[in-house]
Amino acid sequence: MTVEQAPATDNSMDLKGLRLRPGMFMQLQSRAGKDSCEAQFCAAIGGRGIMVVPVDDAQPNGGLHPGETRRVKGFTGIYDYEFDADVIQHFSQPFTYTLLRYPSAVNARRVRSSLRIRTALPAYVRREGCDPVAGVIVDLSAAGAMVATSGEMGAIGESARLHFALVLEGKAYDLNLPASICHGAVNDNGEGYRTGFAFKELSRNDRLLLRHFALLSSEGVD
Repeated sequence: MTVEQAPATDNSMDLKGLRLRPGMFMQLQSRAGKDSCEAQFCAAIGGRGIMVVPVDDAQPNGGLHPGETRRVKGFTGIYDYEFDADVIQHFSQPFTYTLLRYPSAVNARRVRSSLRIRTALPAYVRREGCDPVAGVIVDLSAAGAMVATSGEMGAIGESARLHFALVLEGKAYDLNLPASICHGAVNDNGEGYRTGFAFKELSRNDRLLLRHFALLSSEGVD
């Protein structure tokens, strides 16, 4: 279990509950499972339709045909989801997109408790009785962080503090967060380590900063 994972739970919900953002990728599979195309979510129209942009250059409109039903699958960063949607029509104005019918319900499986985003934030890991160790936060959420370092950080359950800075809307925030080690492994290339840290006893302000940073980063906002 990674630092931000939660026990997986299945739920039926409205599409709005997924909080899909423009640019998110989806897989659109035929009912027979033989044909599949990739598309990017664009927008949902008032509970009536979903605008997607197929990205399969090998086939016009991604091989989607009006009147057929596709199984739509994707991952939001928190939920694995799937639902059936009819292909309604292709449009070329104001840009090229395909309109799908809005689903009556979405089958969503929550697999993370917090949105995790990839980063490259310089950080220091401070353990009691040890010198600070420089590292890089390679992914971050309101629940924890994965930190890349040249050496091993310690045993699972050991306490530490992560010191790093976030820049939000042009303002820098210096964070010094209590955490515990929950995972550690050698990098795939055999050089250096990646250590998962779970944050603990965060202040309300620190938690809000982390959530806001993750949300803005996931939307591509600096």
